[in-house]
Amino acid sequence: MKETGADHGMIKRTAETNHSTTNDMSLDGSSASHNHNPNEESSGCKMDFGDTDSMTRSDNSRTIKPGSLSLFAPERRVQSVAMFFCWFSVTFCYYGLSFTAGQLSGSIYTNSAALAIAELPAYILCMRTLDHPLFGRRGSQAGAFGFAGVAMLMLLLFPSQEILDPVNTQGNMTQQRNLTVSKNAEMVDLMKTSLALSGKFGVSAAFAVVYVYASELFPTAVRGTAFGVCNICARFGGILAPLLMQAEQHIALGTMGTVSVSAAVCTWVFLPETLGQKLK
Repeated sequence: MKETGADHGMIKRTAETNHSTTNDMSLDGSSASHNHNPNEESSGCKMDFGDTDSMTRSDNSRTIKPGSLSLFAPERRVQSVAMFFCWFSVTFCYYGLSFTAGQLSGSIYTNSAALAIAELPAYILCMRTLDHPLFGRRGSQAGAFGFAGVAMLMLLLFPSQEILDPVNTQGNMTQQRNLTVSKNAEMVDLMKTSLALSGKFGVSAAFAVVYVYASELFPTAVRGTAFGVCNICARFGGILAPLLMQAEQHIALGTMGTVSVSAAVCTWVFLPETLGQKLK
């Protein structure tokens, strides 16, 4: 098809806008087909198809529609629910153990400081295990939840109300100490405090891992939405934690321990390992 004079003028104006010349492009389709040299690259427009992997990832990301409904697509429904439950569990157990500072034996200020210090080695340990091929993201999170859950369940072996009944503890402190002034009683109190600190250590480690794990688990198109839903689930855990502390000792500890162990099982069974994997 022959080009008209208007077409020639439009092409020239386009060339001037792009700081090019009409010599860089053919104004005649027939001459372009005859004078084209396959060994020479055009100085005008050039298409590079070298990074086909990036183009494939871009095409795949466009197929995922942003929105909360995409989190429950068949290919990621189980993973999303498992991660949401992990966020609920870590916040529920974290604040539940934090509220035990005033219910442990000894000074509330000392207990609060000890529970806060227990978080520091947990964060340092996660820095080593997250990138270790033996643990990775999944092993670190499952191990942290499992360790915390076992520690809280072991507290059920001590029937004393000293941990989760601060009113009776304060009222009967003098009488109880006068009746049980022995090394065995002190050892029991030390075991309770150690298990509470161990539980806080494990939950703090899980809290550090879930942020990294969730950012790598969800595709880019829905990552922001996924973090929003994860935080909603976490807030529910923070709301229920202080309400649970009003229950009896075996109910509160048993519930937190069961939730933590369940989160460990969900992590290990339903969530894939994301260490070394390309982001979707």
